[in-house]
Amino acid sequence: MKYAVMLSGCGIGDGSQIEETVLTYLTLEKNHIQYIPTAPNRECFDVVNHYDENQIDSQTRNILVESARMGKGMIVPLDKIEVDDYDGLIIIGGMGVYKNLTNFVDKRNQFTIYDDVDSVIKAFYKAKKPIGTMCAGIILVAKSLSELSDDLHVGMVGKTFYDLFEQLGVTVAQIRGNESYADFNNKVVNTPAFLGTQKLEEILDGIESMVKSMRALR
Repeated sequence: MKYAVMLSGCGIGDGSQIEETVLTYLTLEKNHIQYIPTAPNRECFDVVNHYDENQIDSQTRNILVESARMGKGMIVPLDKIEVDDYDGLIIIGGMGVYKNLTNFVDKRNQFTIYDDVDSVIKAFYKAKKPIGTMCAGIILVAKSLSELSDDLHVGMVGKTFYDLFEQLGVTVAQIRGNESYADFNNKVVNTPAFLGTQKLEEILDGIESMVKSMRALR
C-alpha cells in the first residue's frame, strides 16, 4: 500500500505544518504504508520568518524546494503524480494551504483551488481512492469535492469554517481534536489537528484514527 502526501512548503507560516507532517509519516510507517511526498513546483505566495512571524519581502522561494526539506529525499512534483500508482492521498495542513494551494488569502470564502491541486484531489476521488486531510486541508477537499458530490460530510471542532461549509452545502459533524471523521460514501476522512488541539499526543491520536479509517475504505 502506498499513499501520496501533499505538502505546500515547510513551516506553518508559509507552508505545511511540520509537526503534522512528521506525525503523518510516523503513523504511515507504523501501519506499514509506503508514502511519497509531493508538492507543486512553483513560487511560494510569500516567505515568513518563523522566529518573529514577519514576512520577508526580499526573498522568494519555491514550494517544491521548500517542501523537500520534509521530503525525505523522495519528493516528486505534484504534476508527476499518477493516481494509479497510489492507494490514497493525504493533505497536510498549515498556512501553505491558504497561500500556495489556493487563493484563500485574497478571496476568503470565494477562493479557488489552483488547477494542479484541484485536479489531483478530483482524480483520487473519481478513482474511488480514500482522501485524508487535516487542519486547513479540509477546505481543499470540501471545495473541490462539493463540485462532484451533493452529500459531503466532514468533522470539525466548533464553528471553524462554518460559513464556508454552509455555502458549499457540506454537512459538519462535531468531533474532538483527537478524533477523525469518516465520510464512508465519499471516502473522505479528516481530523482537526491544530484546529482542534495544541497537544501533539492528541493530534497523533487523530491522525492515527484517520489513517485507520482510510485503510478500511480501500
